[in-house]
Amino acid sequence: MNPEDIGRILDEIGERIGPAGEYAWTITVKQVFIDSGVGLVIGAVLLLLSIALIVFGLRSGNVDAEEVARILDAKAKEESQLYPHTWQNYFDANNVTFESAGTALAAFLVGICGVVVALIVLAFNATPILNPEYHAMIRLLDRVLP
Repeated sequence: MNPEDIGRILDEIGERIGPAGEYAWTITVKQVFIDSGVGLVIGAVLLLLSIALIVFGLRSGNVDAEEVARILDAKAKEESQLYPHTWQNYFDANNVTFESAGTALAAFLVGICGVVVALIVLAFNATPILNPEYHAMIRLLDRVLP
């Protein structure tokens, strides 16, 4: 695109926007800051939740399975005497088991994926704060030009 075309496009934009262009510009720049700030907060919350999932996955994977089974068996025996019709009794009677290692691995993998997504969200929302005028210009051009 040569400079004459750019000048012609800018003149056409000025005609279409009219005197409200100055106000539209300042409002659009402010809106870029607001949108980016919201995106950064969402990315930070997602990053914290993902890190919590990773920590949960790592800590859950280090649990002594025999100790947990012993504690659950003792508790199940107490509850089966107090409440004979519970889900725990159904699971015990039908030999339904639950693997905590699978939960730990799933939490760890979801946490890793969440960290990647959070970093992408943070990267896409950090750039408009660094150069808000550029992003405001792109937004205005997208709205004005067909």
